[in-house]
Amino acid sequence: MHSLGNLYGTTSIGERGQVVIPKKAREELGFKKGDNFVVVEKHGMLVLAPAELLKSFINDVTEELNKLK
Repeated sequence: MHSLGNLYGTTSIGERGQVVIPKKAREELGFKKGDNFVVVEKHGMLVLAPAELLKSFINDVTEELNKLK
């Protein structure tokens, strides 16, 4: 494991701006064709966050914040 997380190899940007997520990463993380991601930039790095996971996290945080009222 690398200090930033698991290292799955390299990829490149194709003619249409598409990037292939390495097979081992897709398999280990359970990503499938049609999955949606939120793309976030931080310090020159792009982060792909699975939309459903992020949605669930935001809902959980919102519920906790609502309890503070």
